[in-house]
Amino acid sequence: MAILNFAHREITAKIVYFGAPSAGSSTNVRTLHEILPAREKSDLHTFGPDGEKEKIVFFGYVPEHARAMKGFGLRWQVYAVPGGVLDTGHRREVLGGTDAVVFVADARNGRDQSNLESLLDLERLLREDGVEMAAIPMVIQVNHTDASDSRSPDAVVFDLNPYGFPVIDAVARDQKGVIEAHEQVTAVTTARIRESLTGKEATIPLVAVHAPHRETDTEIVARHVSSIERANREEARQDEVAPTQWSGMQVAGEIEVPFQPADFAGTHPRQVLAAQIDGDTIALDLLMDKDGGGTPRRLKVTLQNRPTASPAAPRNSGTPRSVTPVQPRTPGVLETVPDRIELASLTPVRNDFPPLWYGLAGLGSGVVIGLLIAVIYFY
Repeated sequence: MAILNFAHREITAKIVYFGAPSAGSSTNVRTLHEILPAREKSDLHTFGPDGEKEKIVFFGYVPEHARAMKGFGLRWQVYAVPGGVLDTGHRREVLGGTDAVVFVADARNGRDQSNLESLLDLERLLREDGVEMAAIPMVIQVNHTDASDSRSPDAVVFDLNPYGFPVIDAVARDQKGVIEAHEQVTAVTTARIRESLTGKEATIPLVAVHAPHRETDTEIVARHVSSIERANREEARQDEVAPTQWSGMQVAGEIEVPFQPADFAGTHPRQVLAAQIDGDTIALDLLMDKDGGGTPRRLKVTLQNRPTASPAAPRNSGTPRSVTPVQPRTPGVLETVPDRIELASLTPVRNDFPPLWYGLAGLGSGVVIGLLIAVIYFY
């Protein structure tokens, strides 16, 4: 994130040298400060965690023969984050807002693991800052190539350079490859800044400000230290609160989830590189070690918060699947006939008089009718 300062008609960009312990990140920056020709150059500053031998190294400079870009000059801030600086807060603070990276790899035998772990740490910290490592201007410098047990640069970067970054071999303490790596990364970064100034989409965003007061190198260091201390206090406060909240809570359930794919057979988790919760999805980024040695591999594991009896959700599904409701069907004619007909029993209607009365009335009517017929016949 380069700063475009209209008050001074100047663009400030940031380069970070990052590497494994003893790879030579700080040696590069110290040597660069000593031999780099510049129109203006600050003192060399160091800061870092108390009690640690290695420190972050910083200086700023204005190139000696830099051409103006759209009427703006160019100022560089150069940092070294050696692998010996183990405090994550310092590493995150320095890498925040960086515009370019020189990754310093160690060519000496037996340094493959530390090189790879440092690269993965770099990728994680950049991603936390919203930057993909594949898109940032980057140069890989292979240092210590003069060691008796050193390997060729191609062998060193075999597992470190999936994106095809430029590779430069170096012996930083002898000034070999130091200027070359710096010129390579500044050239790519300058080209990206020019693209941003012309309105083209570029990986280096420009932030416009109007700041009449330009920070001195001492003020820059003080700002970093203050920000780190503030972040550490906040982290310590959260650590104090967390046990109070959760220590007394009982475990309500436990579940074991197998996650090892067939092509990872014989490997074991060594380190959790990243963990993230997004809604009901838990994403884990694991570093897996193979039995008997070999190159570690990364494995991404996704856990879905759903009942264990539910079918698995489709992979790479960004949105829930929609289900079309079933429309009611008009029944056919035969389907309207009931399966069974219930006939109600007939209940006799109640008579007004008892049945005996009706019998006597019928008998009396018969006698009367017989008498009438006899009278008519004889007379």
